[in-house]
This record gives sequence, C-alpha cells and structure tokens, in this order.
Amino acid sequence: MDDIGISGWRDTCRESIKDRDFLKRCRDFIVVENTFRIWEATKAPSKIRVYKLIKEGIDTLRLLYLLEKRYRLKKIGYSGLKDANGLTVQYISVEYMNKLDRAVKTLKKYNITLVFRGYSLRHFSPGYLIDNLFVISIHGNHLETLKKNFNSNLLPNYYGPQRFGIKKPYTHEIALETLTSHRSLYEVVESMKGLEGWWEKDLKKEIKLKNSIENNKPLKAVLELLVSSIQSYVFNKCLSKIISEKKNLEKLKGRFGILPGNRKNIMQSNIVEKDHVKCVYEELQKRGINLDMLKKQGIILKERIRPLVVRMKNYMFNYDKKTDITRISFRLPPGSYASIYLLFLFGGDPFFLQRKCLPKKPD
Repeated sequence: MDDIGISGWRDTCRESIKDRDFLKRCRDFIVVENTFRIWEATKAPSKIRVYKLIKEGIDTLRLLYLLEKRYRLKKIGYSGLKDANGLTVQYISVEYMNKLDRAVKTLKKYNITLVFRGYSLRHFSPGYLIDNLFVISIHGNHLETLKKNFNSNLLPNYYGPQRFGIKKPYTHEIALETLTSHRSLYEVVESMKGLEGWWEKDLKKEIKLKNSIENNKPLKAVLELLVSSIQSYVFNKCLSKIISEKKNLEKLKGRFGILPGNRKNIMQSNIVEKDHVKCVYEELQKRGINLDMLKKQGIILKERIRPLVVRMKNYMFNYDKKTDITRISFRLPPGSYASIYLLFLFGGDPFFLQRKCLPKKPD
C-alpha cells in the first residue's frame, strides 16, 4: 500500500490473520449507518419519503443512479456512500413517486430491500451521518492474535484504498501526471490503460465531444476529484512518516494533520501536528506541484484539518464455536475507513479489495 502513502502500519502490527475466504460472502463485512432520525420530526405526509436501504453486491452511487433513471425520481438524498463488497444498511430520502413503492418486490430479487420509515421536510446529506457500525466475520478462532496485536481501539486515520481507486493507475497518480507533465487531462487519460470507472467513462465521452474543462461542470468535477486525491495521498504519506518516528499511536491522540489547499484557512493551533504540516508542503514542493495554479481553472481546494488517529468506539471481538467464526465490531466516525483496519488485520495484504463478494440468494 506504499503507492497510496500507507506504510506506518508495519510498525504497529507484529502478527496478522490469515483468512483467504474473507469476503467470499457479502455478509462477512456488514456496515450499518447511524444517522439523525429526520423522519421522526415530521408526522404529516410530505413529498419527501425516507427509506431504509439494505443492499449487497452493489455500491450506493451505482444503485441510486439506476433508481433515478429507472423510476424517474427527482432527487435522492443520502448521508454516506457504501461499497459494493458487503451487506450495508443506510437511509435515503426520495421525492415521492408511486412507482418506487411498486418496485419494492422487484428490487428484492436483486438483494435490495427498501423499508419505508416515514416522511421528512428535507433530504439526507453527509452532515446527517453520526457514525458507522462495522461487523467483520473471520473464519476460524483468532482471539489470541487479536488480544496480542489488535487490543488497542486506536486506528491511524488514513484515507482508505477506495479513495484512490481499487487498481492502478490510482486517481492521485493521474492528477500528479496531469499537473507535472504539461499535458492536458485528456491526453493523460487517453494514454493510460485500465480506466473503467464511472468518471473515466464520462471523461472519455467528453474527450470525443472535444469539450473544454473550463466550460463543463462534469469535467470540472472530475478534475476536482482527481486533484483532491493528491491531498489525501500526501496526508497518508506524512502520517506514515510520523507513525514510523513516534512508534506509538497514543502520542497522536487529539492531534490533527492537514490537507493542503490553495485557500489557506487553517489558523496556527496547538492541536495541529507541525511536523505533518511541514511534511505535506515539502511533499508537494518535491513533486513540483503548485495548487495555486488550479485557481485559473476555477478549482478551489480548501485547506482542512483531519485527525491523525481515531478511536474505534465499542470495539469488541468474540468467537462463535458453533459457526467457527470470529466476529469483530466497532464504530467509526464519518470519513474514516474500516478498510484500514482490514489491512492491518491481514498484514497489509489487499486481496479483499479485488474480491467481488457473493450476495445471499433471495428467499
């Protein structure tokens, strides 16, 4: 995981777990969203309906895109994005359409369940997310390994592999190449193999139409996505450096790192780790990157702070002898990645990222 700036985990783990069967079933990785219950504040019917969404084998963005297109929904609100690899539970808000209620039975055939919860006067947005509960099922008895090596409830707050794309070329690599090679984003993307995600396909369509980034909102959004991944990459790389120097996550509790930007709005503060700030801007300078140049294309990146470590709330693990399964559960705040814990758990082996889990067959 050095390619995305993650290397500090090697100094925190002495022994890892082996389970090559992990995530063959989607239910090996369960995510349950905890949001503000906006539907409880509205008793009378309104045009916005709230549903609990339970899914397996499809990511949130892809599913919502299909629902909007198939049922011609005006708007769908959500608090968080969930991956395809897992059984996930979250809430969405929909401007009411009769067709969606009639589609509930059809969706069940595809391991998608919608449960009506009530009405709301506003849509869900990321600010309504409180935290996420994760439940991980590992085959075999791993209690001793967990007690010896994973007994701390502190987790380095790295950006996870999903932030950079599952396979190469990673998003920050494309952005770095674009900003340092004096080639256009079009030229860089056309020269790279294996780009098959949603934004790559949209970008290639725009390339054929010869649209310019400056006058095209979707293209501008793609470039912002790519460039913001550089922020995440240098955050990770400098966090790894600090972890390797300090050797103890306890020393980083309550400390913040920085995501660099071309709009400086971080005041000098005692909670910001100065070594991280220095490292981040040195990394950019070393690569010849000047984020201020992006202002000419209308791209503003706010300088932000992010905790260097997070506490896994309600962290616990147990072994079920009957099923021969070790279960691990914990809660993480919005923006933190459980995939980082999985990387630690499996000794840095990212095999699970390439796996496509098998949903349970519908009843």
